[in-house]
Amino acid sequence: MLKLDSNKKTIGIMMAFFAIVYALISLVNHYTFRTYALDLGLHNHALYDYSHFRFNYSLILQPLFEPRNQLSDHFDLMVILLSPLVWIFGSWTLLIVQIAAILFGGFGIYKYFKNKTTNPSLPLLAMFHFYSIWGIYSALSFDYHSNVMAAMFMPWYIYFFDKKDWNKTILFFILMIICKEITGLWLFFINIGLLIHYRKQKEYRVKSLLFSIISIAYFYSMIRFIIPALSPSGNNYIHFSFDALGRTPEDAINAVLRRFQYVISLLFESPNQGYFAIKTELHFYVLLSGGFALFYKPQFALMLISIYAQKLFHSDPTKWGINYHYSIEFVPVITLALFTWLCEKNINSNKQKRLAFIFTAISFVAGIASLDHRYSVYYDRSQACFFDDRHYKQPFNPTEIHHAINKIPALAKVSAGASLVPHLAMRDSIFCYPYIGNSDFIVLLKKGGSTFPQYPKEFKKSLLELSRDSMYVKVFDENELLIYQNKKYQQVLNFK
Repeated sequence: MLKLDSNKKTIGIMMAFFAIVYALISLVNHYTFRTYALDLGLHNHALYDYSHFRFNYSLILQPLFEPRNQLSDHFDLMVILLSPLVWIFGSWTLLIVQIAAILFGGFGIYKYFKNKTTNPSLPLLAMFHFYSIWGIYSALSFDYHSNVMAAMFMPWYIYFFDKKDWNKTILFFILMIICKEITGLWLFFINIGLLIHYRKQKEYRVKSLLFSIISIAYFYSMIRFIIPALSPSGNNYIHFSFDALGRTPEDAINAVLRRFQYVISLLFESPNQGYFAIKTELHFYVLLSGGFALFYKPQFALMLISIYAQKLFHSDPTKWGINYHYSIEFVPVITLALFTWLCEKNINSNKQKRLAFIFTAISFVAGIASLDHRYSVYYDRSQACFFDDRHYKQPFNPTEIHHAINKIPALAKVSAGASLVPHLAMRDSIFCYPYIGNSDFIVLLKKGGSTFPQYPKEFKKSLLELSRDSMYVKVFDENELLIYQNKKYQQVLNFK
């Protein structure tokens, strides 16, 4: 009984510690206006619409795309399920849920390995290892994404699959697959890995094969039929961007079959030699985090086939490395591979514990070191490095910015800078500047915020043009915050 109570206390302390670390990254970013129109603003506006029982037709994507059903971008039903929480947590909803999901995922790792070993230290070290991998810090540094939720449900899916609790297995299968259409492809390879892992047991083989068929059928139907049907003018799936392999999924399959050596080379090299060491950096951090165990447990390596392909064959170099949410799927798979290998390794309990501690310590140090320096392009240290004082600073007072923008009426139509959109998205009409539309207010940060989709020079030029616009009058210009009001808007507001 004492051992169980001690574990509960250790788990609580561990969760509290990492909850604070995660909040210092994600919630501080939101408070200091380092969250953005794409993607938190987009999701927040969808939350708002779903909480009012209507589909979200995004105008935040303008001027990049025409207004489109949010589900035609990514078929993400998780945001619909989470939408009632917006009435409690407002613009913070998805960031809070994302942190809670990560903590929940780590506890799933603990539960899984508690059933796999009599060594009481291994499940706790596996949980700590999971929480410390670089992919979590990277994901938290950049807004909210539903594939993070899917990755955090994965340990529970494996846990209940292993226990043959098929009702709960189906529940977590559904929770994963509705997060994003691409999760269907990942689940296909997860279940192929499970098929190999449990190859000697018929019931497991049958179930894993069934789940893999459902997964790939779901993924194919989404990208071929459902998403194009929801897109304006029946557009094709917009997220297939693998120029090195071809223009279509069929081209990519043909490249794999006919140019296999070239395809394998893309895992390590890039046709664009202007980018150096980004892919190597990913492989390096996978190994440091315990990914070497994938060689000993190749069934888990199979689970990462689609993830490696999505990242390393993509045309956009920002996806190749260790930035953002593009590495989150590595987290549960690496921990599962490493500690499965340790649990099955024929060594005594004390040696198991020492090895687990060493590998966990290396992973923890590597995760922290990754925040200090990266080869991956567009890495913003101030956005991710929670132990750097620049993370907490902006060239303005965030509290005063919040005070001013909170005075904008909820029914007003607003065009806002990318860093302000997530905070102002809880309304019927929200646009991302420079698209103005029929806005009642234009709200911008002169310094310290993102100018996306404009370059800084374009942004400065547009500010000059805005100051000459006869339709709008400047009503606030303090603390790097600009607010313009449409002259036709009747209500007089005091933003000070």
